[in-house]
Amino acid sequence: MKKKDLATACNRNESIKLLKGMSLLEAQRCLKRLELIDEQLEDVEKSLEAEIEGDKNVEKLMAIPGVGKQLASSYIAFLGDGSRFPNASAIGAATGLVPRLDISSTVVRLGHITKCGNRNLRSLLILAAWTHVRARNAGALKEKYLYMTQVQSKGKKIAIVAVARKLAELMYTILKNGTSYEKRTSPAISTKKLADEALAS
Repeated sequence: MKKKDLATACNRNESIKLLKGMSLLEAQRCLKRLELIDEQLEDVEKSLEAEIEGDKNVEKLMAIPGVGKQLASSYIAFLGDGSRFPNASAIGAATGLVPRLDISSTVVRLGHITKCGNRNLRSLLILAAWTHVRARNAGALKEKYLYMTQVQSKGKKIAIVAVARKLAELMYTILKNGTSYEKRTSPAISTKKLADEALAS
């Protein structure tokens, strides 16, 4: 039995036919609970659709590869249009995606991220960052991820958190300036430079 066998109600109903006795009864009880959860999720989806319908800010954010309606609406609900933040750097602190600082005399150490702010928004940003770096039409953020993982030999999780922070800052810039998303490449991290440095290392 694989994950796809439990992905839909139809597949789940077919899968439990393999069971017998108490196992079958318990599986049927679980399916009833799942059906109720599916109905509630559909209601939430419809409410969200009605809430964001015609919202220009949500539409602008959804133009970014990897950003869906859940992240766009959550971002606006938690951070607003960006007018209460002085600059893009403050967004990283507000979402908890900046590293902790441990300073002793002249020694400065960077620790794990602070995890301040809304945990659900932070999770959505990280999920969107994974989708963004896998998208074909991604620009400078994908290049940053490749540069950190392939040239700087950073871990994928560390790199994706950095991309998530930059993604949050990009969303802030779009909302505050009233601009639309445009795919751009990083002048500091060109594809040729990335390949040359990877071969040299």
